[in-house]
Amino acid sequence: MLVMPLKTTFLLSFALLFIGACQNPIENKPKNLNDFDQSHRYVLGTNDTINIRVFNERDLSGQFTINEQGGVTLPLIGAVTLSGLTPQEAEQVVKAEYSNGYLINPVISVEIEKYRDFFIIGEVQSPGSYEYQPDLTVMKAVALAGGFTYRANQKSFNLSETEEKSNLQLNISRTYKISPGDVIIVKERLF
Repeated sequence: MLVMPLKTTFLLSFALLFIGACQNPIENKPKNLNDFDQSHRYVLGTNDTINIRVFNERDLSGQFTINEQGGVTLPLIGAVTLSGLTPQEAEQVVKAEYSNGYLINPVISVEIEKYRDFFIIGEVQSPGSYEYQPDLTVMKAVALAGGFTYRANQKSFNLSETEEKSNLQLNISRTYKISPGDVIIVKERLF
């Protein structure tokens, strides 16, 4: 039996624990965009409705809808551009604006009240815009639009993504989770 001094045993145990913690850091990373938590990756855009709360300042707090210019008009400070920012980044922008001569060390929170609509076009019964719901897949979106027409290709769909995702057209599956502002295109089948 091998006997080691207590100090050496402790250092060896610590080293093994450290090495184990460092192994395969890539395994825990999301494999694609849909594996991220929506609240951490979501960026604000036109027609999102947000709640901005300024602690102890009821007159400065409220519900605001992001306009076509990508901003909101806040009490005292006026227009602030928030489109393209996460809610956490928007908090920092609003905090900086109110700190610039209006409030001393303001505490700000920004929460999404209502996501912007998504769109579904092509071979569905009722194409148009629909209110976004969390965990919305392509098939759930098709169901909201009244189902497929008899001409629909039910196996392959295109997605024209939002500006934040570079406006590429992607082929997607039935289980693909869509985001607010996405445009789902249901194509016609060949035969």
